[in-house]
Amino acid sequence: MTEAVAVEFQHVNKDYGSGSVLHDFNLTVPKGQIVTIIGPSGCGKTTLLKMINRLEEPSQGKVLVEGRDVGSADEVKLRRDIGYVIQQIGLFPHMTIEENIGIVPRLKGERKEERKERVERLLNLIGLPAEQYSKRYPHELSGGQQQRIGVARALASDPSIILMDEPFSALDPISRVQLQKELIHLNQRLHKTIIFVTHDIEEALKIADRIILLNEGEVVQNSTPAELLAHPANDFVIEFIGQERFRPSFPSGMAQHIMIDGLSISNISTISEALDLLRLNQADALAVTGNWGELMGIVGIEEISEHLQHDSKMKVGDIVKNGTCALFENTPISEVFELMQSQRILPVVDDQNRLIGTVTRSGVIEALGRHFHREETSA
Repeated sequence: MTEAVAVEFQHVNKDYGSGSVLHDFNLTVPKGQIVTIIGPSGCGKTTLLKMINRLEEPSQGKVLVEGRDVGSADEVKLRRDIGYVIQQIGLFPHMTIEENIGIVPRLKGERKEERKERVERLLNLIGLPAEQYSKRYPHELSGGQQQRIGVARALASDPSIILMDEPFSALDPISRVQLQKELIHLNQRLHKTIIFVTHDIEEALKIADRIILLNEGEVVQNSTPAELLAHPANDFVIEFIGQERFRPSFPSGMAQHIMIDGLSISNISTISEALDLLRLNQADALAVTGNWGELMGIVGIEEISEHLQHDSKMKVGDIVKNGTCALFENTPISEVFELMQSQRILPVVDDQNRLIGTVTRSGVIEALGRHFHREETSA
Protein backbone atom coordinates (compact mmCIF):
# COMPACT_ATOMS: atom_id res chain seq x y z
CA MET A 1 0.00 0.00 0.00
CA THR A 2 1.39 3.42 -1.01
CA GLU A 3 2.21 5.69 1.94
CA ALA A 4 0.02 8.81 2.05
CA VAL A 5 1.95 12.04 1.46
CA ALA A 6 1.33 15.21 3.48
CA VAL A 7 3.93 17.54 1.93
CA GLU A 8 6.01 17.27 -1.21
CA PHE A 9 8.84 19.44 -2.53
CA GLN A 10 9.28 19.14 -6.30
CA HIS A 11 12.53 20.46 -7.86
CA VAL A 12 12.61 23.42 -5.48
CA ASN A 13 15.28 26.11 -5.74
CA LYS A 14 15.71 28.88 -3.19
CA ASP A 15 18.17 31.71 -3.75
CA TYR A 16 18.40 34.72 -1.43
CA GLY A 17 20.77 36.52 -3.83
CA SER A 18 24.02 35.35 -2.25
CA GLY A 19 23.75 31.78 -3.52
CA SER A 20 21.34 28.87 -3.48
CA VAL A 21 20.13 27.56 -0.14
CA LEU A 22 18.25 24.78 -1.97
CA HIS A 23 18.96 23.49 -5.47
CA ASP A 24 16.69 21.05 -7.32
CA PHE A 25 15.41 19.90 -3.94
CA ASN A 26 12.96 16.96 -3.79
CA LEU A 27 11.36 15.52 -0.67
CA THR A 28 8.15 13.80 0.42
CA VAL A 29 6.86 13.95 4.00
CA PRO A 30 4.57 11.06 5.01
CA LYS A 31 1.18 11.76 6.52
CA GLY A 32 0.36 11.27 10.20
CA GLN A 33 3.93 11.08 11.52
CA ILE A 34 6.32 13.22 13.55
CA VAL A 35 9.11 14.13 11.14
CA THR A 36 12.16 15.92 12.52
CA ILE A 37 14.44 18.00 10.29
CA ILE A 38 18.00 18.37 11.51
CA GLY A 39 21.27 19.63 10.07
CA PRO A 40 23.97 22.32 10.46
CA SER A 41 23.05 25.99 10.64
CA GLY A 42 22.25 27.41 7.21
CA CYS A 43 21.38 24.05 5.64
CA GLY A 44 17.80 25.10 4.83
CA LYS A 45 15.77 23.65 7.73
CA THR A 46 13.68 26.71 8.58
CA THR A 47 13.45 27.72 4.92
CA LEU A 48 11.76 24.39 4.15
CA LEU A 49 9.35 24.86 7.03
CA LYS A 50 8.39 28.39 5.97
CA MET A 51 7.81 27.34 2.35
CA ILE A 52 5.04 25.00 3.49
CA ASN A 53 2.86 27.88 4.72
CA ARG A 54 4.24 30.46 2.25
CA LEU A 55 6.21 32.55 4.71
CA GLU A 56 8.91 31.92 2.12
CA GLU A 57 8.38 31.39 -1.63
CA PRO A 58 10.54 29.05 -3.73
CA SER A 59 12.60 30.70 -6.47
CA GLN A 60 11.68 27.74 -8.66
CA GLY A 61 9.74 24.49 -8.26
CA LYS A 62 6.62 23.55 -6.36
CA VAL A 63 5.59 22.81 -2.80
CA LEU A 64 2.50 20.61 -2.52
CA VAL A 65 0.44 20.30 0.65
CA GLU A 66 -1.83 17.26 0.51
CA GLY A 67 -1.54 17.32 -3.27
CA ARG A 68 -2.29 21.03 -3.75
CA ASP A 69 0.27 23.56 -4.98
CA VAL A 70 0.63 26.14 -2.18
CA GLY A 71 1.79 28.71 -4.75
CA SER A 72 -1.76 28.98 -6.06
CA ALA A 73 -3.43 28.86 -2.63
CA ASP A 74 -4.79 31.82 -0.68
CA GLU A 75 -1.90 32.38 1.75
CA VAL A 76 -4.11 33.65 4.60
CA LYS A 77 -6.42 30.64 4.41
CA LEU A 78 -3.43 28.32 4.00
CA ARG A 79 -1.82 29.62 7.21
CA ARG A 80 -5.07 29.37 9.14
CA ASP A 81 -5.34 25.72 8.08
CA ILE A 82 -1.78 24.81 9.12
CA GLY A 83 -0.70 24.84 12.76
CA TYR A 84 2.50 26.74 13.55
CA VAL A 85 4.48 26.65 16.80
CA ILE A 86 7.68 28.65 17.25
CA GLN A 87 10.30 29.08 19.97
CA GLN A 88 9.02 32.51 21.00
CA ILE A 89 5.46 31.10 21.36
CA GLY A 90 3.90 34.44 20.35
CA LEU A 91 0.93 34.48 22.72
CA PHE A 92 -0.97 37.78 22.82
CA PRO A 93 -0.31 39.22 26.30
CA HIS A 94 -3.57 41.21 26.46
CA MET A 95 -5.71 38.14 25.67
CA THR A 96 -6.76 35.40 28.05
CA ILE A 97 -5.64 31.83 27.41
CA GLU A 98 -9.12 31.05 26.09
CA GLU A 99 -8.91 33.95 23.65
CA ASN A 100 -5.37 33.04 22.55
CA ILE A 101 -6.30 29.45 21.71
CA GLY A 102 -9.56 30.43 20.06
CA ILE A 103 -8.22 33.20 17.83
CA VAL A 104 -7.94 31.19 14.59
CA PRO A 105 -11.38 29.55 14.95
CA ARG A 106 -12.77 33.06 15.63
CA LEU A 107 -11.12 34.42 12.48
CA LYS A 108 -12.60 31.49 10.55
CA GLY A 109 -16.08 32.45 11.77
CA GLU A 110 -16.72 29.77 14.38
CA ARG A 111 -19.49 30.58 16.84
CA LYS A 112 -18.57 31.58 20.39
CA GLU A 113 -20.18 28.52 21.98
CA GLU A 114 -18.30 26.19 19.65
CA ARG A 115 -15.02 28.02 20.32
CA LYS A 116 -15.48 27.75 24.07
CA GLU A 117 -16.14 24.02 23.82
CA ARG A 118 -13.12 23.56 21.55
CA VAL A 119 -10.82 25.50 23.90
CA GLU A 120 -11.97 23.50 26.92
CA ARG A 121 -11.34 20.23 25.08
CA LEU A 122 -7.84 21.33 23.99
CA LEU A 123 -6.85 22.58 27.44
CA ASN A 124 -7.87 19.27 28.96
CA LEU A 125 -5.99 17.45 26.20
CA ILE A 126 -2.69 19.21 27.04
CA GLY A 127 -3.13 18.72 30.78
CA LEU A 128 -4.14 22.28 31.76
CA PRO A 129 -7.75 22.02 33.02
CA ALA A 130 -10.00 24.69 31.50
CA GLU A 131 -11.57 25.67 34.81
CA GLN A 132 -8.13 26.63 36.13
CA TYR A 133 -6.45 28.14 33.08
CA SER A 134 -8.92 29.48 30.49
CA LYS A 135 -9.31 32.93 32.14
CA ARG A 136 -5.66 33.44 32.99
CA TYR A 137 -3.24 35.60 31.02
CA PRO A 138 0.08 34.41 29.52
CA HIS A 139 2.23 36.18 32.12
CA GLU A 140 0.56 34.09 34.84
CA LEU A 141 1.92 30.84 33.35
CA SER A 142 5.36 29.22 33.38
CA GLY A 143 7.39 28.92 30.18
CA GLY A 144 6.44 25.26 29.80
CA GLN A 145 2.75 26.03 30.31
CA GLN A 146 2.90 28.85 27.76
CA GLN A 147 4.46 26.48 25.21
CA ARG A 148 1.63 24.00 25.84
CA ILE A 149 -0.80 26.81 25.06
CA GLY A 150 1.13 27.44 21.85
CA VAL A 151 0.63 23.79 20.88
CA ALA A 152 -3.08 23.98 21.77
CA ARG A 153 -3.47 27.11 19.62
CA ALA A 154 -1.83 25.28 16.71
CA LEU A 155 -4.38 22.49 17.15
CA ALA A 156 -7.37 24.81 17.48
CA SER A 157 -8.32 24.84 13.79
CA ASP A 158 -7.95 21.03 13.68
CA PRO A 159 -5.14 21.17 11.07
CA SER A 160 -3.82 18.01 9.49
CA ILE A 161 -0.30 19.53 9.43
CA ILE A 162 1.56 21.30 12.25
CA LEU A 163 4.90 23.06 11.76
CA MET A 164 7.17 23.39 14.80
CA ASP A 165 10.36 25.47 14.64
CA GLU A 166 12.64 24.88 17.66
CA PRO A 167 9.55 25.02 19.92
CA PHE A 168 11.15 23.68 23.10
CA SER A 169 14.70 25.05 22.84
CA ALA A 170 14.20 27.95 25.27
CA LEU A 171 12.75 25.77 28.04
CA ASP A 172 14.48 24.32 31.07
CA PRO A 173 15.53 20.63 30.72
CA ILE A 174 12.68 19.24 32.85
CA SER A 175 9.96 21.16 31.00
CA ARG A 176 11.55 20.20 27.70
CA VAL A 177 11.50 16.46 28.46
CA GLN A 178 7.90 16.70 29.69
CA LEU A 179 6.78 18.44 26.49
CA GLN A 180 8.64 15.97 24.29
CA LYS A 181 6.76 13.11 25.95
CA GLU A 182 3.51 15.06 25.72
CA LEU A 183 4.00 15.61 22.00
CA ILE A 184 4.60 11.90 21.35
CA HIS A 185 1.53 10.87 23.33
CA LEU A 186 -0.56 13.62 21.77
CA ASN A 187 0.21 12.47 18.25
CA GLN A 188 -0.46 8.85 19.08
CA ARG A 189 -4.02 10.00 19.79
CA LEU A 190 -4.46 12.66 17.10
CA HIS A 191 -2.29 11.38 14.18
CA LYS A 192 -1.33 14.80 12.83
CA THR A 193 1.59 15.37 10.50
CA ILE A 194 4.13 17.23 12.64
CA ILE A 195 7.19 18.67 10.91
CA PHE A 196 9.64 19.58 13.66
CA VAL A 197 12.87 21.54 13.18
CA THR A 198 15.46 21.14 15.93
CA HIS A 199 19.20 21.47 16.59
CA ASP A 200 18.96 18.97 19.45
CA ILE A 201 20.01 15.51 18.22
CA GLU A 202 18.67 13.74 21.33
CA GLU A 203 15.32 15.44 20.86
CA ALA A 204 15.19 14.47 17.18
CA LEU A 205 15.96 10.81 17.90
CA LYS A 206 13.51 10.67 20.78
CA ILE A 207 10.36 12.14 19.25
CA ALA A 208 10.66 11.28 15.54
CA ASP A 209 8.92 8.63 13.53
CA ARG A 210 11.21 9.79 10.73
CA ILE A 211 14.38 11.93 10.64
CA ILE A 212 15.49 14.05 7.69
CA LEU A 213 19.14 15.10 7.91
CA LEU A 214 20.12 18.00 5.64
CA ASN A 215 23.49 19.40 4.65
CA GLU A 216 24.07 22.29 2.25
CA GLY A 217 20.48 22.16 1.04
CA GLU A 218 20.46 18.43 0.27
CA VAL A 219 18.95 15.41 2.00
CA VAL A 220 21.80 13.30 3.36
CA GLN A 221 19.58 10.70 5.04
CA ASN A 222 15.82 10.18 5.31
CA SER A 223 14.99 7.27 7.62
CA THR A 224 13.59 6.14 10.94
CA PRO A 225 15.78 6.84 14.01
CA ALA A 226 16.59 3.14 14.32
CA GLU A 227 17.60 2.88 10.64
CA LEU A 228 19.76 5.98 10.92
CA LEU A 229 21.64 4.64 13.96
CA ALA A 230 22.00 1.17 12.49
CA HIS A 231 22.87 2.20 8.91
CA PRO A 232 24.29 5.75 8.65
CA ALA A 233 24.44 6.84 5.00
CA ASN A 234 28.00 8.24 5.15
CA ASP A 235 30.70 9.75 7.36
CA PHE A 236 28.88 13.08 7.60
CA VAL A 237 25.91 11.37 9.31
CA ILE A 238 28.22 9.76 11.88
CA GLU A 239 30.07 13.02 12.49
CA PHE A 240 26.91 15.12 12.81
CA ILE A 241 24.90 12.69 14.95
CA GLY A 242 27.95 11.88 17.09
CA GLN A 243 30.36 8.97 16.88
CA GLU A 244 29.37 7.79 20.37
CA ARG A 245 25.83 7.00 19.20
CA PHE A 246 27.17 4.50 16.69
CA ARG A 247 29.23 2.47 19.12
CA PRO A 248 28.97 -1.27 18.57
CA SER A 249 28.49 -1.86 22.28
CA PHE A 250 24.98 -2.44 23.62
CA PRO A 251 23.45 -2.84 27.06
CA SER A 252 24.24 -6.29 28.40
CA GLY A 253 20.59 -7.03 29.21
CA MET A 254 18.02 -9.15 27.44
CA ALA A 255 14.46 -8.66 26.23
CA GLN A 256 13.05 -9.69 29.61
CA HIS A 257 14.71 -6.65 31.21
CA ILE A 258 12.84 -4.12 29.07
CA MET A 259 9.56 -5.87 28.27
CA ILE A 260 6.26 -4.58 29.64
CA ASP A 261 2.73 -5.92 30.18
CA GLY A 262 -0.54 -4.42 28.99
CA LEU A 263 0.01 -4.13 25.24
CA SER A 264 -1.93 -7.25 24.27
CA ILE A 265 -5.52 -8.16 23.54
CA SER A 266 -7.51 -11.33 22.86
CA ASN A 267 -8.44 -12.19 19.30
CA ILE A 268 -12.13 -12.34 20.30
CA SER A 269 -12.15 -8.74 21.60
CA THR A 270 -13.77 -6.09 19.40
CA ILE A 271 -11.74 -3.50 17.53
CA SER A 272 -13.55 -0.85 19.59
CA GLU A 273 -12.13 -2.43 22.75
CA ALA A 274 -8.70 -2.54 21.08
CA LEU A 275 -8.90 1.20 20.37
CA ASP A 276 -9.77 1.90 24.03
CA LEU A 277 -6.74 -0.14 25.12
CA LEU A 278 -4.46 1.75 22.73
CA ARG A 279 -5.70 5.05 24.15
CA LEU A 280 -5.25 3.87 27.73
CA ASN A 281 -1.65 2.84 27.07
CA GLN A 282 -0.90 5.72 24.68
CA ALA A 283 0.32 3.13 22.18
CA ASP A 284 -0.16 2.55 18.45
CA ALA A 285 -0.04 -1.27 18.26
CA LEU A 286 -1.04 -4.33 20.29
CA ALA A 287 -0.01 -7.98 20.36
CA VAL A 288 -2.97 -10.31 19.70
CA THR A 289 -3.39 -13.63 21.53
CA GLY A 290 -5.53 -16.72 20.93
CA ASN A 291 -7.62 -18.80 23.36
CA TRP A 292 -4.59 -20.24 25.17
CA GLY A 293 -2.50 -17.08 25.23
CA GLU A 294 -0.62 -18.02 22.07
CA LEU A 295 0.68 -15.18 19.89
CA MET A 296 -1.33 -14.65 16.71
CA GLY A 297 0.27 -11.43 15.49
CA ILE A 298 -0.06 -7.69 16.01
CA VAL A 299 -2.72 -5.10 15.20
CA GLY A 300 -2.07 -1.38 14.74
CA ILE A 301 -4.07 1.81 14.95
CA GLU A 302 -4.20 2.08 11.15
CA GLU A 303 -5.95 -1.27 10.70
CA ILE A 304 -8.33 -0.54 13.56
CA SER A 305 -9.22 2.93 12.24
CA GLU A 306 -9.76 1.55 8.74
CA HIS A 307 -12.37 -0.96 9.92
CA LEU A 308 -13.88 0.95 12.85
CA GLN A 309 -16.11 3.15 10.70
CA HIS A 310 -17.65 0.08 9.07
CA ASP A 311 -18.14 -2.26 12.03
CA SER A 312 -17.03 -1.35 15.56
CA LYS A 313 -17.96 -4.87 16.78
CA MET A 314 -15.59 -6.59 14.35
CA LYS A 315 -13.23 -8.97 16.15
CA VAL A 316 -9.54 -8.21 16.46
CA GLY A 317 -8.77 -11.69 15.15
CA ASP A 318 -10.35 -10.74 11.82
CA ILE A 319 -7.76 -8.04 11.11
CA VAL A 320 -4.64 -9.31 12.91
CA LYS A 321 -1.36 -9.16 10.97
CA ASN A 322 0.40 -12.50 10.76
CA GLY A 323 4.10 -13.09 10.17
CA THR A 324 5.07 -11.11 13.27
CA CYS A 325 8.67 -11.17 14.53
CA ALA A 326 8.79 -12.34 18.15
CA LEU A 327 11.46 -12.43 20.86
CA PHE A 328 12.37 -14.80 23.65
CA GLU A 329 13.12 -13.58 27.17
CA ASN A 330 16.84 -14.16 26.64
CA THR A 331 17.08 -12.37 23.27
CA PRO A 332 20.00 -9.89 23.61
CA ILE A 333 19.10 -6.21 23.42
CA SER A 334 21.50 -5.84 20.48
CA GLU A 335 19.24 -8.17 18.46
CA VAL A 336 16.12 -6.43 19.78
CA PHE A 337 17.47 -3.15 18.44
CA GLU A 338 17.90 -4.59 14.94
CA LEU A 339 14.42 -6.16 14.89
CA MET A 340 12.76 -2.97 16.16
CA GLN A 341 13.52 -1.26 12.83
CA SER A 342 10.78 -3.20 11.06
CA GLN A 343 8.08 -3.45 13.73
CA ARG A 344 6.41 -1.01 16.13
CA ILE A 345 6.23 -3.47 19.02
CA LEU A 346 7.96 -6.81 19.51
CA PRO A 347 6.07 -9.56 21.35
CA VAL A 348 8.05 -11.73 23.79
CA VAL A 349 6.99 -15.39 23.86
CA ASP A 350 7.92 -18.60 25.68
CA ASP A 351 8.92 -21.86 24.00
CA GLN A 352 5.23 -22.68 23.47
CA ASN A 353 4.65 -19.38 21.59
CA ARG A 354 2.62 -18.01 24.50
CA LEU A 355 2.84 -14.25 24.95
CA ILE A 356 4.60 -13.12 28.12
CA GLY A 357 5.21 -9.43 27.35
CA THR A 358 6.06 -6.83 24.72
CA VAL A 359 9.00 -4.57 23.94
CA THR A 360 8.44 -1.06 22.57
CA ARG A 361 10.74 1.28 20.67
CA SER A 362 10.78 3.76 23.57
CA GLY A 363 11.87 0.93 25.90
CA VAL A 364 14.82 0.09 23.64
CA ILE A 365 15.88 3.74 23.26
CA GLU A 366 15.67 4.33 27.02
CA ALA A 367 17.83 1.25 27.64
CA LEU A 368 20.43 2.48 25.14
CA GLY A 369 20.31 5.97 26.66
CA ARG A 370 20.93 4.65 30.18
CA HIS A 371 23.78 2.49 28.88
CA PHE A 372 25.58 5.31 27.06
CA HIS A 373 25.04 7.67 30.01
CA ARG A 374 26.73 5.18 32.33
CA GLU A 375 29.63 4.81 29.89
CA GLU A 376 30.10 8.57 29.64
CA THR A 377 29.98 9.19 33.40
CA SER A 378 32.41 6.37 34.10
CA ALA A 379 34.87 7.40 31.36
